[in-house]
Amino acid sequence: PTSLQVAQSLAKIHSRLDQQLNIVADNDEMVRQASLDSREKFLPRLIEKTAETIRMQAGGYKQRAALFAFGLMPSLIALGAKLGNKNEIIPMLRYRDGGQWTWPSDIPIGRTYEITGLEGLADTESEIALIVALTADPEPPNNLARDLLETKGIRYIKVLASAEHMGNAAIAHPTDGKQFSTEIQSLLHRLSDKHGVKLIHVLPCASNAACVFFGQAYYRHHPELLVYDFTPGGMKPQILIRNDGESCHLSAPSRALLS
Repeated sequence: PTSLQVAQSLAKIHSRLDQQLNIVADNDEMVRQASLDSREKFLPRLIEKTAETIRMQAGGYKQRAALFAFGLMPSLIALGAKLGNKNEIIPMLRYRDGGQWTWPSDIPIGRTYEITGLEGLADTESEIALIVALTADPEPPNNLARDLLETKGIRYIKVLASAEHMGNAAIAHPTDGKQFSTEIQSLLHRLSDKHGVKLIHVLPCASNAACVFFGQAYYRHHPELLVYDFTPGGMKPQILIRNDGESCHLSAPSRALLS
């Protein structure tokens, strides 16, 4: 982001830049050109180290920090999960419509999405799929993962933006992002406590900020998250997020989960 874009983004949370912009990671050429297979192996550790650096530069949990994070959706969700919600680290939006870092609304606009599918869940659903459709809602055959999960009998829940707000503006203000994170955390609690869910297949289609906000909702005792992304062969699992009750762990998906 440019200095002007940083200032415009921070203005929405009534803040200004203290000293200078800290560059945590810019993903060198080796990372960007890595094959999907090799990236799966080292990306979890890279995200963990990046999260550690962000927390350190934010002074532990004592300072408010704006996070300009851009990358693959599973990576951003995993980064948010590692950062957690016990801090004042606030993701900023890379607004595609304007081609810059900015929030499209000066004030919170409230809930722009609906959560459907909960009414059909049983008390013992070991696995479910969670479709997060905020920037688009890809249907089969474009979303082959959802088609495959349905053939395996896995039920799905959908977080769907309204037609009016579908796009990067579905989460249009940082306050709306925090509310989104709170609602996702409540949803994950419910899936674990009420429905006995152990594994959630997350199929996201959301902005960079929404992905980090989603990850920040992840908390101890929540089900494991198997996060998918679009690849040349369709949507496939890219990263596994789990919590052992004390800390969050990232890893490449195991073959057992992919079968």
